[in-house]
Formats: sequence, structure tokens, C-alpha cells
Amino acid sequence: MSSETPQIPLPQTVSPLSAQELNFFPLPKQLESLPTKTFEEFVNNEELIQGYIHQLEAYKSKLKELQERASQASSLLQSEINDTLIPQYQDVSNKINQRIKTLTQLHNEFLNLETIQYQTMSSTFNEELLKHKFRKLIERNDEESRDLVKNINSSEVTDEQLVDTLESFKQSRKTYHFKKEKLNRWEEQRVSG
Repeated sequence: MSSETPQIPLPQTVSPLSAQELNFFPLPKQLESLPTKTFEEFVNNEELIQGYIHQLEAYKSKLKELQERASQASSLLQSEINDTLIPQYQDVSNKINQRIKTLTQLHNEFLNLETIQYQTMSSTFNEELLKHKFRKLIERNDEESRDLVKNINSSEVTDEQLVDTLESFKQSRKTYHFKKEKLNRWEEQRVSG
């Protein structure tokens, strides 16, 4: 139970019946006239004694009091269960169901995003596609170095421009051969070096 709900006091516990409360029962006159053996049989027969006790007014009133207390306790417990515990249980149950629903939606969204991620990664980063992109880079690098050579032949250049162009060409070819070697190693599955 939550600390917000007021506690309903339960009835006091029932105290055991004492001998003084029973008001020692007087034996009927007929029992006094019984022979001793028959009287002893009566006293030793538990069922006869219980039957006699059940007829006593003190026993009947105590039994009635106990039944009333048990009925009060039962109705208090029933009202506590119906008015407090069941609504709290239903509230907690609804919250749990809502969280399960939210988690299910999040899990489904995660699975969808994971699928999209794998599809994107496989289409973007598969080995053949990466090799193809790397070949394109090498081809572009080769074209750039050839263009540098064409520019030298096409116009008159100063010595300084020629030195710069040759240095750029040398750097471009160095990059081209470096990348070409990397691609060869990659295709031969030689990764090191």
C-alpha cells in the first residue's frame, strides 16, 4: 500500500475465553443422581461436555461476539481490498502495460533503424564497392598527372613554372603509384606494408 492512503484500523484481537467468564456451570440435578460410574463417563466423554458447554449462555454470547468481530474484520478487509488495493493494482498494471507498449514500440523502431543501418552500410561499405571507388580515385589521379604533362606541351612556360609543374607531376605520380600498389595488395589480400 502507498503511504498516501489512510490505514483502516482492524478490530482488536479476540482474547481467549477464561474460566471466570464462563461462570462455572451448575450441573443439572439429574447428573447428581447418576451413579458415580455413569457420572465419570459423562465427565470423560468430550462430546457430551462440548454439547453441554455449547448450550451455556456465556458460551453463546462469546461465540456471537467472535462472529460479529470476524464479520467486521471481513467487511473491513473486503472494503480495503475493493476500495484501495484493487484500484492501486489496476493503476500499477496499467502503468506496466503502457511501459511494455512503449518498450515494444522502441524495440520495433530499433529493429527498423538497425535494418536501415545495415542496408546503408552494406551498400556504401561493401568491399567491392570500396575497391571500385578506390580504382576511380587512382584513375582520377592518373588523369591529373597526364593533364599536367599536356599543359606543359600546350603553351610556353617559364623555367619557374616548369619546375613547379614537374614537382606537381612528380608528387602526383608518386601518389598514383602509391595508391596503385595499395590496390594491388588489397586485391591480393596482402594488407601489411
